[in-house]
Amino acid sequence: MRSVSLVLGSLFALAACGDDADGPTACEVGPEIVSAATSSVRSEQFTCARDEECVLINLDVECAGYSTVGCGDIIHRDAAARWDADEVCRDIDRASVPSPLHCSLQASCVDVGRPVCRRGQCVGDKLL
Repeated sequence: MRSVSLVLGSLFALAACGDDADGPTACEVGPEIVSAATSSVRSEQFTCARDEECVLINLDVECAGYSTVGCGDIIHRDAAARWDADEVCRDIDRASVPSPLHCSLQASCVDVGRPVCRRGQCVGDKLL
């Protein structure tokens, strides 16, 4: 089953995050950094002409202290080529201090079908 997260806000925290006297932890800065990075990729305005230009991409990260498990996103392959999970993790590392805590976010998913191009936009065929 191919699925996609319909709303970025549908992520649920599976682990509690605590304050650290030395600065913010990955649990505290991770959600905002990942949200900004995934929003940037999703907002890329590439127009498709064929179904083959549309892909289902996993926008998850597995960082020290923070990870996400999403449903995938249907976007244009040129936008997908710009996703760099390692760079997102480096941003989280730079913005946080080491902590024994690890937070994991997991999305609630809905099956939207296979990636197709409709009216110049990449969408799931079950959303048509």
